[in-house]
Amino acid sequence: MPLTRANTRLAATLLARDMTQQELVDCSGISRVTINNIYHGRSASLDTWVRLANALNVAIAEIAPPDVAARIAAVK
Repeated sequence: MPLTRANTRLAATLLARDMTQQELVDCSGISRVTINNIYHGRSASLDTWVRLANALNVAIAEIAPPDVAARIAAVK
């Protein structure tokens, strides 16, 4: 599957950790469907990105697309 701008950062993080999407589901509590949707370039809520970042113990900017990271930075 070709990586899109929306999923490149998340995919790279999982790859670097040798982590599967199912393992991310297990540690984040986010559904497999939602994670799969992100991988296919669909949008996700800010809450979902926060939960993913917390589960991976990374900053949101490391895994989310630039537009999402910018929106979160604007809220802070």
